[in-house]
Amino acid sequence: MKQKYRLLSFILAIAMVFSLTNHFTAKADSSVTITLRIEQDESMMAAPVQVTLTDADTQTDYGLGLATGPAAQTATPLHALAKYMRSKGANDSTMDQYIAVDFTYGSAYIKGISAQGKCSEEPYGGSAASGSQDSVYWGFTVNHAAPIDPVGHYGYAADQYILKNNDTVVFYGLWNAWPDETLYSYFDQPSYTTTVGENLSVTLTGSGMAYDEQSNSILYTKAVTGASVVAAEYTTADSMANTQNAVMTVLTDADGKAVLNFKKAGSYVLSAYRKAADGRHYDISRPYARVTVNNKNQFPVKLEDTPKKDTGKTASVTVKKPSKVKKVKAVVKKTKKVKKTVVLSWKKVSKATGYKVYLSKKKNKGYKRKITTKKTKCTIRLKAGTYYVKVRAYKKSGKKTMNGSYSKPLKIKVKKS
Repeated sequence: MKQKYRLLSFILAIAMVFSLTNHFTAKADSSVTITLRIEQDESMMAAPVQVTLTDADTQTDYGLGLATGPAAQTATPLHALAKYMRSKGANDSTMDQYIAVDFTYGSAYIKGISAQGKCSEEPYGGSAASGSQDSVYWGFTVNHAAPIDPVGHYGYAADQYILKNNDTVVFYGLWNAWPDETLYSYFDQPSYTTTVGENLSVTLTGSGMAYDEQSNSILYTKAVTGASVVAAEYTTADSMANTQNAVMTVLTDADGKAVLNFKKAGSYVLSAYRKAADGRHYDISRPYARVTVNNKNQFPVKLEDTPKKDTGKTASVTVKKPSKVKKVKAVVKKTKKVKKTVVLSWKKVSKATGYKVYLSKKKNKGYKRKITTKKTKCTIRLKAGTYYVKVRAYKKSGKKTMNGSYSKPLKIKVKKS
């Protein structure tokens, strides 16, 4: 019996060796790709760029003193930042001029970032921001929030958080206003599409970190009010929007919303800034978003058929947007249930692909899409109350979608049983 157990132990040991070997072999081929961006005050130091990290990239200290070895085979935000700086000319001997890091307390405290290799100079590291002799606070977010360890409830350092594929990492430098508040800010969408002359609503949110009585980190968000949202023409990947090249500047309201209206079709980049009470320092990080503005009533559509004369250029046609939906009606069916069945119907729009139904509790704002259908009738269920409905047709051609105008708001009253 003992001999049998020894044999079984030997087999298990061999299996474990093969398992570990296969694990490390598989890991050597793994990689993670993230989107990286760097901001400071009102300047964009690095436009959104993709960075791919392999296991080999995690096994170098980049001249910063990052941990290496089997226990350190994880990609972190600091690895991604260092690899990006290599593309800007940094090497292991000069990396400390591109990224200034302090490991005094065991994890990475970033003191400066410079894509030009000038961390020893102001305002990139140590002691200046916005032309003053105030310290710079360098923070980072992953997917628009400072990452927090779910077990220890502390904020991860840049060399601790384990990156996941498709993460978005933003490093940002702001005036260190402690104990005053500074916020990382971001738009509600990374990209928008609108039409010349139509209002485009964007929302700016701020993300911050507080601490409870046990010193646990707590994330919070709030609307960024009174910020200047700026739009500029997008011409290259490094295009940025600031006060010097802005084609439009709009302040955010009490809900963090700003309404933009473009007079010219094209591609634009959005950002925003807000200054502290002293009028010199910025108290929010720069957000980033793209906007595509189409001409009214038309957009280019690629033709599948080859033209008789092949000029080497992509042919296009002008496609008109669908007509306005008319004669929207609503029938509320009687029932003792809490939610009532409401049947909506409208007149057919010629050549429309389908229809989008929007619902709100207010007549002139707050509409949200409820249903998309290819029919001229749909059913929804609503609790007692007063609602407003709008419908608009849409037409698809290839990957493009052209929306028609909204119908007039239809008031619906749903009574209690």
